[in-house]
Amino acid sequence: MSSERFEVQIPPDPALRRWVIRSGVALTLLGACLLITTHGLPSAAKAALTPAWLLWNGWQIRRQYRGAGAVERVRLTADGTVTVHGSDGHPTPARLAPGTLVLERWAWLRLDVPGLGRYGEPLRRSRAGEATWHRFRLIYTQRAASFGHRGPA
Repeated sequence: MSSERFEVQIPPDPALRRWVIRSGVALTLLGACLLITTHGLPSAAKAALTPAWLLWNGWQIRRQYRGAGAVERVRLTADGTVTVHGSDGHPTPARLAPGTLVLERWAWLRLDVPGLGRYGEPLRRSRAGEATWHRFRLIYTQRAASFGHRGPA
């Protein structure tokens, strides 16, 4: 196989996606409770910061939810191209954004997708399969500069 055709397609993990959304909601509510109960913070500041916190995090959770609902698989090629594929199978160009992390057993891809914005895609080696995961890490490591990042940790 020539390096130009070297690519990998990875399906996201639905369980990890649910965990990300649920933990985001839980931590948003926890943060609001902490803001409300903080001693020494004026009531006016609490009244301004708590809704701002809820709105900002709600917006982030919504972006995460929209991205997760629109993407069925992520494709990386040896030339550094990233595309996402929805349920219709149509490829949409994407870009790996800062915050992407690729480790031995899992990865957090921070994707910038036109029409969806920036969101995180959790991936797991056990869901992708050993050969696919190895290829994914190899492409990511060798093309990290194309993606705008350093290689895996």
